[in-house]
Amino acid sequence: MQQFRALSHTLLESVTSSTRRLMYGLQPVIDLHTVQDKMSKVEKGYSFVTEPANHLADAFLALSERACLSPVDGLMGKNGWDYQATRRYMELHEQMLVELMALIHLTGGQASRATELMSLEHCNGTSTSRGVYVYDGSFFLVTRHVKARTVTNNEFHVARTLPKNVGHLLYQYLVYIRPFIYMLQRRCYHIDVDSTLLFSSNPLCCEFTS
Repeated sequence: MQQFRALSHTLLESVTSSTRRLMYGLQPVIDLHTVQDKMSKVEKGYSFVTEPANHLADAFLALSERACLSPVDGLMGKNGWDYQATRRYMELHEQMLVELMALIHLTGGQASRATELMSLEHCNGTSTSRGVYVYDGSFFLVTRHVKARTVTNNEFHVARTLPKNVGHLLYQYLVYIRPFIYMLQRRCYHIDVDSTLLFSSNPLCCEFTS
């Protein structure tokens, strides 16, 4: 029982450590009270990251510069991309994302159903609304309970607020790490995958382990 109670703390330490490694020591100043997020916007691809007032769309380039030029475990060498290093980086990202999902599941209030958690979108889709928002200095996740929708034509919206430290980890992931991962996929492996799902597997990691 004691180990179970310590699970969320252990996950928090692990995700924090992995995030620090993925960020190559980059420590952005995070003040969620200054982040603007327009919940009424339904345009495809919109989120607080793409909101012009936040100036975050290109923030990941600071991480890109650090990761590529770092003298320790850098992703580029004299002859271009170090594919072994990029592979290790993507595998660490995959591990961190799984642990982040578990951490959010345990700390974000009453646990949601697995299908609801796995269907969360970090930005608006073509005909779907995102489930990740910033409001009043906090992250909150909105899941849509649609079990009885075919009968009632209604769905229940459940909002869950994340703790501050977990929210800061999610911020670093969405603003810096995830866009950088997509850039690596395009530049190194010529794969253009940009899923709106918050918890989506990297197709390259399946190839790495096969």
